[in-house]
Amino acid sequence: MQGVERLGRIRLSQSFFMRDFLHSEIANANGLRNLPDDPELAIAAGRRLCEDLLEPLQATFGRVAVRSAYRSCTLNDYGNAHDHNCASNERNYARHIWDRRDGRGCMGAMACIVLPWFADRREVLVYIMAHELRHLWQHRVPRGRRVWGARGQYSERDCDAYAIRMLREWRRAN
Repeated sequence: MQGVERLGRIRLSQSFFMRDFLHSEIANANGLRNLPDDPELAIAAGRRLCEDLLEPLQATFGRVAVRSAYRSCTLNDYGNAHDHNCASNERNYARHIWDRRDGRGCMGAMACIVLPWFADRREVLVYIMAHELRHLWQHRVPRGRRVWGARGQYSERDCDAYAIRMLREWRRAN
C-alpha cells in the first residue's frame, strides 16, 4: 500500500500529481486495480502530458478536470471486453496505457478532460463550431454547386447564418 501511496504523490507538473490520473470508475465499480506495470515510463509520459499540454490549458482557461486518463492493461482490456468505451490494448498503448510504448516504440499519454470555462460557454462554442464547420464544408463543395443560403457563392455572412441556424436547432434539442 505504501508503494501505491508513494506513486500517487509523485508530482508530474506544477498542478498535477500522479493520483489525479489513476482514478477509474470502471476499476472502482468492478474491484480492479489501476496501477502501472512500468511506473517510470508512466511517470515520464504523464509529465510530458502535464507540462506540454495540461498546464498551458490550465494557464489559459482555468481549472482542468481530468475525466479519464491512465488505464492499466488489465483495466483497459476489461473495459474493451465489456463495452465500456475502451479501445483494444494495442490501440491504447502510449494513449490511455501510459506504461507501454506503441507499435513504433513511442511513449505517450492521453487524458479525457473537461474545461469548465468551455462548459460554461456551450452556446458560444456551438456557434463557433458551426461557423467553422461551414467554412470547411464550403471548401469541399464543388464551386458551381449551390449551397444552403449562399446562392452559389461563399461568404462570411452565409457562414454566420448557418451557424445561427445550427445554434437554434441545438437549443431546441437541449
